[in-house]
Amino acid sequence: MNIRLKVICTLALLIPVTVVFFTLFHLAQNKNEEQRNLIDHTYQVMEQINILFFDIQDAKLGERGFVITDDKSFLDPFSRSLKKIDADLLQLRALTQDNVNQQQRLNEFEPVMRNLLSYLSQTIALRDEQGLQAAINRVSTKTGKNLMDRMRVIMEDMDSEERRLLNERTKIHNQDIAAFYKIEVVFVVAMGFMLLIIGLLLIRNIMRPLRALSLGTEQLAAGNYATRINFSSQDEFSQLAKAFNLMAEAIQRRTQELNSIVSTMVDGLIILDSHGGIRSVNPAAERLFGYTTEELVSKHIRQLLPQLPDDIERHVLTANTGYRCEINAERKDGFPFPLELTVSEMAVEGIRMFTCLLRDISAQKHAQMALSNNEARLRAVIEAVVEGIITIDGNGIIETINSAGEKIFGYQHSEVVGQNVGMLMPEPYHREHDDYLRRYMATGESKIIGIVRETVGKRKDGSVFPMELAVSEMLIDGRRMFTGLARDISERKAMERLKNEFISTVSHELRTPLTSIQGALGLILGGATGDLPEKSIKLLSIANNNCKRLVRLINDILDLEKFESGKMAFDIKPIEIMPLVEHCIEINQAYADEFAVTFAVTHEQAGAVILADSDRLTQVLTNLLSNAAKFSHRGGRVDVATSITKQRLRLSVTDYGIGIKEEFRDRIFKKFTQEDSTNTRQKGGTGLGLSISKAIIERLDGIIDYESEPDKKTTFFIELPLCCAGEILSATPSSEYNKQYLLILEDDPDVAALLGMMLAKRGYAADIACTAEQAKQMLNSKSYDAMTLDLILPGQSGIDFFRELREQELFKQLPVIVVSAFADKAKQELNGEALAIIDWLSKPIDEGRLDLALTHALRRNGFMTRILHVEDDPDIVHIVATLLQNTAEIDVAMDLATARRKLEQDYDLVILDIELPDGSAETLLPLLSNRDKPIPVVIFSASEVETADSQRILANFIKSKTSNEELMNKIESILKSRRKQAVELNLHHNNLKLDDRDEF
Repeated sequence: MNIRLKVICTLALLIPVTVVFFTLFHLAQNKNEEQRNLIDHTYQVMEQINILFFDIQDAKLGERGFVITDDKSFLDPFSRSLKKIDADLLQLRALTQDNVNQQQRLNEFEPVMRNLLSYLSQTIALRDEQGLQAAINRVSTKTGKNLMDRMRVIMEDMDSEERRLLNERTKIHNQDIAAFYKIEVVFVVAMGFMLLIIGLLLIRNIMRPLRALSLGTEQLAAGNYATRINFSSQDEFSQLAKAFNLMAEAIQRRTQELNSIVSTMVDGLIILDSHGGIRSVNPAAERLFGYTTEELVSKHIRQLLPQLPDDIERHVLTANTGYRCEINAERKDGFPFPLELTVSEMAVEGIRMFTCLLRDISAQKHAQMALSNNEARLRAVIEAVVEGIITIDGNGIIETINSAGEKIFGYQHSEVVGQNVGMLMPEPYHREHDDYLRRYMATGESKIIGIVRETVGKRKDGSVFPMELAVSEMLIDGRRMFTGLARDISERKAMERLKNEFISTVSHELRTPLTSIQGALGLILGGATGDLPEKSIKLLSIANNNCKRLVRLINDILDLEKFESGKMAFDIKPIEIMPLVEHCIEINQAYADEFAVTFAVTHEQAGAVILADSDRLTQVLTNLLSNAAKFSHRGGRVDVATSITKQRLRLSVTDYGIGIKEEFRDRIFKKFTQEDSTNTRQKGGTGLGLSISKAIIERLDGIIDYESEPDKKTTFFIELPLCCAGEILSATPSSEYNKQYLLILEDDPDVAALLGMMLAKRGYAADIACTAEQAKQMLNSKSYDAMTLDLILPGQSGIDFFRELREQELFKQLPVIVVSAFADKAKQELNGEALAIIDWLSKPIDEGRLDLALTHALRRNGFMTRILHVEDDPDIVHIVATLLQNTAEIDVAMDLATARRKLEQDYDLVILDIELPDGSAETLLPLLSNRDKPIPVVIFSASEVETADSQRILANFIKSKTSNEELMNKIESILKSRRKQAVELNLHHNNLKLDDRDEF
C-alpha cells in the first residue's frame, strides 16, 4: 500500500466534517455578501446624490462666473454640467427604484431642478444680450436661490433616508460576521483534533524514509557526488529516492561542465591563498604566461607580476576584494606585456581565497595609441586652419579656442576658456546672446544655427571688425555643445568698398561723356542744326545706335552689380498699368521701327492697379519689347496683352519670330546668356537683360516666364499682385505760366549745353551755373520755377548744396531734378530727404523721363502745400497720399499724441479722422483754431461728425460715401487760394511781379 492510499484513507475521516462546515460557511457567506451588497448600494445612492448636486452647483458657478466677468470660458463648465445632469438623474432613479420614498422625493425634485436650469440659461442669455445690469436685476429676485434651497432640502432628505438605511444594514451585517466567526472557531477545533490523530498514524510510515533521504543529502553536500539511495518499496518515497539520485547525477555532470568552462576560458584564471600563493591555474593562464600548472602551483603571484606594488598586494590579499587595475606582467621567457587584473575574494570550506582574472590588453593598448595619434593629428589640423574655431557649452561658456581664434580676437587661450562667449561680441549682441541661447535650449527655435551669416566681432583691444560666422550644434556624451567657425572678413569688406568706389568712378567717367555724345547726336538727328546730307544722317544714326547700345550695356552691368550687392533701390507704390504699358510702347517704337516691327495692344485691363516701382517695371517692359522686336521677322507685329486671374495681373509680350529652343529654357534667365552665338550676336545684346528683369520682378513679388513654339511665336509674361488700395487718380495740374524758367547746375559744359538745348527745344528758358556759389547768386537774384542738379561739383558737393538750399525758407519748396551718374547711390544716401526731390535721372539722360520730371515739377509751380493727415488706418493714408502726390506734401500722424506734436509746425490743411486709438480727434480742433494763422480742416471719418467748433471745418466727408474724385476736388479747391498766396509771397521775396517775368 503506497503512501498516497494511506493518506487518502486517513484523510477520508475529514470529509464529513469538512462538508458540514463548508455548507454552514457557504450559507453564512451568502447572507453576509447579500448584506454587504445592500451597504454598497446605499453608498452608491449617497454618492450619486452628491454627484448630481455638485453638477448642479457647477452649472450655477459657470452661470455666475459668466454673469460677473462676461468671460465665455465660464460657460464651458456650465455646458458640461447640463450634459451630465440628465444622466446623473437617470442613474439616481435607477439606483432608488426599489425605494418608494426616494422615488417620490425624486418626482418632487426633478421639476424644481428643471426650473433652476431654465432659470440659469435665461440669465446667461440675458447677460449676453442686455449686459451685466440686466442680469444682476434678474439675480436679485432670488428665484435661483429659492430653487436651489428647495433642491438642497430634498437632497438632504434623500441623504438622511440613505444614512438611516446604512446604519440598519451595517448592524445586521455585523451580527452576520459574528455568527460566521463562531462557525470558523468550531471548525478549527474539530479539524485540529482530527489532524492530531492522522499525524500519529502517518509518522510511523513516513519518518523512516525521510531519515534515509537526510543522510544521502548530507553526503552529497560533503562532495560525495556518487552517493545514491536505494528503496525496495513502491510508494512515493521510492520515487523521491529516484529523484534524489537524478539530482546527484546532474550535480556531478554540472561540476564536470564547470571544470570544462574554466579550462576553456579565454582569460587567465588563478586561484590564490590568503598569502598570495598560487593554488590552481586554468589552461588560459598557462598559455598567457608560458608556464605549466605544476610550475606555478605553490609559487607566489609576484613571480608572474613582478611590478605588483607591496601596498596593492597587501590591499588586495589581506583586506578588500573586487579590485581592478592595469599592470605589467612577465612571461616565462622574460617578455613583458600589459594585462588587466581583477581580484575577487571567496571562501572555500571556511578558508579565505582569491580569484585573479587576467586579460591580455596588448591589442587594446595599441588601439589607444593609434586613437591618441589620430587625435593629435586632428588637433594639428584644427590649429592649422585660418578660421577661428570656438566651442561652447549649453550655457555659452567657452571650452576651446584654436590658434586662429586667438589671433582673430587677440586673446590667449587661458583668457577666454571658462568665460562667456559674449566677451567676443560688441553690443547689442553681447547683451542679447545669453537670452537667445536660453530660448533656443528651451524651444529649439534657431535663427543662426546651421547657416553662415555676416556679423561683427570684438577684439581684446575693444575694436570691432566684420566677420563671417557659422554655428553648428553637436551632441557629445549626451551633452549639447556648439561650434562656431569665425572668419575675419575685414580685408574682403575693404576690397568690396574699393570695388564699389571703382564702379562708381567708372560709371561717372563713362556716363558723363556718353550723355554729351548721345544728347548731341539726338539733337543733330532731330534737326537742331538744320538739314543734313543723307550720308551724314546714316553715319550719325550708326553712331547714335551704337551709343545707345553702349549705354544699355553700362546700365545693365551697373544694375547687375546693384542686385548682387543688395543695393538696388526700389520706390514701390500703386501704379495704373495701362498708362505705363502705353508709355513703354511709345518709347520703344523708335527701336522697333529699325526692324519694321509694330506694337499692338490686344487686351486691356483699364483701371487695373499694381504695386511696383514704375522705373524698374519700365526697364523690364522695355527689355521684353525690345527683345520681341529684335527677334521678330521684318515687318512683323508684337502683341501686348493684360489679363487678371486670382488677384494677379498678367502682362504678356508675344512675337511671331524665330522662337526659343526647349533645351535653352534652363539658361535663359541666367547672366550673359544668349541662345545662339551666331544669330543672337547678329541681333546684338549683352545677355543681361532677362537676368536683370527676373531679379526686378521677383523683388516686386512677381514671376516672369515664357512659352515658345520654335519658328512660330514666343510669349514672355510677368505676373504681379494687384493693388488693393483702389484706383489711382492723377491730380489736376495747377495753371502754368506761359514761360517757365529753370536753373541748370552742371559743371560739365557739354552736358550743361545739351540740357539747355533740350529745354529750349521744349519751350523752357534756362540759365546755367557751373558751381554751387554761382547757383546761389543766381537763385538770390532771380526767380526760377525749378532747377536741375548735378551731384559732382567743384568746391561743394551737390548733396551738401541741396541740404543748404532746403535750410532756407525761400527755397524749401523749389522743385529739384537730380541729373547725375550717381543718382541711385545718392538717393540711398539721402534716404528720407530724397522725398523732396522730383526725380533722379542717371546719365546718359532719358529725354522721355526728363519730360515727365519737368511736367511734374512745373505742375507744383515751385510751391508744395503741406497737409497733415491724422489717420490710424495705413491703407487710407496710402490712398490719400497717392491722390495728392502731385499736389501736396503729406505728413502723417496715426494717433493724438503724434498729431499734437506735429501741430507745433505750420500746415496749409489738416485732414482729420475723428476716431483714433488714443481718443477723439475733436480735442485737436481748438489747437487748429486758437493760433495766429488758423488751419482749415477737412473731416474724413467713418461716421457723421457734429461739433460746435466748426468755424475752421471746410468739409465733412464720410469714408464709405465719398469717392476719390470728390475728396480730391474739394481739397484742390480749398488749396487753390493758399497756392496763390504762396506764389505772391515768393515773388515778393524776389522783388518780382507776375508781369515782370518776361524781363528775364
